[in-house]
Parts: sequence; structure tokens; C-alpha cells
Amino acid sequence: MNKLLPNFLVVGAMKAGSTTLMDYLVSHHEVGIPDEEINYFDKDLNYNKGVDWYSNWFKNYASKKVIGEKTPAYCYDPKAARRIYEQNPNMKLVWILRNPVKRTYSNYWHYIRIGKEILTIEESLRLEDERVKKDIYKGYFRRSVYADQIERFLEYFTLDQMHFIIFEEFIENPDKGLNDLSEFLGITSTNFTQKPLVSNKGYKPLCIPAEYYARQWFGYGLVHKVVHNLNKWLGTNYTPINEKLAQTLYLKFEPENNRLEKLLDRDLSFWSKKK
Repeated sequence: MNKLLPNFLVVGAMKAGSTTLMDYLVSHHEVGIPDEEINYFDKDLNYNKGVDWYSNWFKNYASKKVIGEKTPAYCYDPKAARRIYEQNPNMKLVWILRNPVKRTYSNYWHYIRIGKEILTIEESLRLEDERVKKDIYKGYFRRSVYADQIERFLEYFTLDQMHFIIFEEFIENPDKGLNDLSEFLGITSTNFTQKPLVSNKGYKPLCIPAEYYARQWFGYGLVHKVVHNLNKWLGTNYTPINEKLAQTLYLKFEPENNRLEKLLDRDLSFWSKKK
């Protein structure tokens, strides 16, 4: 019996609407996709478990027209593109990209919420070049440099194998976004169950140091779980980005966005600060 394996992947980007996109895909009766991230191609611990372990995630999807999975780390992790190609050189790759300044800021707050960050956003960005030497996922800025990530995948795949969704366009016109995605995947466009347009909203924990130190000292154990749930329950909307920092980031991202526009042949001028 042949192993069931995905023929498409939602590879990223993180904090760019991939959870919202997956909510739609899960609702489609022709699509088999787990509702959690597998992290097979990026995490050595999982990859070393082998293809049988990976295939087991899809064992219930034999009747589905297409099979996929969503792990936003794939677009950023340097190992993933090659591993995906070796698994399936014909893989279809779905990308969802968001205003890089907003994605960067959201990524920072995500790490605050899970207890993996305690520095200010300004400090985090100032120290990023040094911090990523120990932990690439502290690269909040560079994880928003989409052109670098796409170019790495182009070493193995063609642009025809990739479908790009711009988060802001998708929110404005989800029907068109889903129709275009359906055509790329080869599924019926009318079979999505409508979901709320934004999933996985962020928040500011009540006590950031408690979240951080509970995670550092106790890992993902009971203590951190209690602290995390309290912080979430009593949390508030996180602070809007500082205007000066935002202006600096928009200027830094401008040449990167220009590279991306040329790569994708798409107008992304609405990612400028004026929009």
C-alpha cells in the first residue's frame, strides 16, 4: 500500500494569516489537511523519525482529492526547501505574505506570548544579528524578508509550483483569493465553509516577566501552562507599534519589498507607510 503524503504545503509566512487560510482549507471536503503544524521538514527531531511517521499524519485522507499540511516555519528554515524537494519534487507550495512591518511586530508579540521573549521590540531588533546566531527564530526582521526565502525555494522549485496570497488582498476579497487558490490546487472553489476572516488574534499578557520566566524555568510544564492561561485570560490588546520604529522599519523594508515586487511581478505599493 502506497504511503499517503501531501501534494501541497502551506509553507508560510508565520503571522501572515496562515491559520486563517488553514481554517478555510480544513472546511473543504476535497482537502485533507491536519489542523496542527507538523514541523517535519524543519525540525530534525521529527525529520529523523522518517517518512512512515510523516505519512501517519495523513492516513485518514485516502478519499480526499488533495492532501496538504501547514507549517509556516518551512519558508524560513534553511533546510526545509531541499528536504521538501527530496520528498516530492512536484510539490505545490502555497505562500501567504503580509505587510512585513506588521508581520515583524506580530512575530515579536507572538514570542512574548509564548514566553520566549522579554526584551523590548527595539532591543530585539537592534540585537537581531547576534541573537540569530544562537536562535534563527529570533530573526523577526529577516523573517519578513520574503524575497530571500522565495529565492531559496527557487533553487529547487519553479514559480509555477508556487501560489502567492497577499494577506491584505485576501481579507479585502476572500472569494477571489479562494477561487485563485482552488484553481492552483485543482479543487472546487464553491466548497469552502465560510470562517471568520481573522483567526489566531494576538494579545498582550498581563505579566510578561511571569510568562517568560515560567517558560525558562519550567518549560512547557504545568506551571507555565497555569501562568500562560492566566496571562491570556487577563491579557489586553498589545501596544500599537511606536511611530518612530514603524517609520524606520518601513524604510528598511522598502528595498526588500522592491525585490519581492520584481520577483513576483506584483504591485505591493500598498505595503508602504502611506497605506
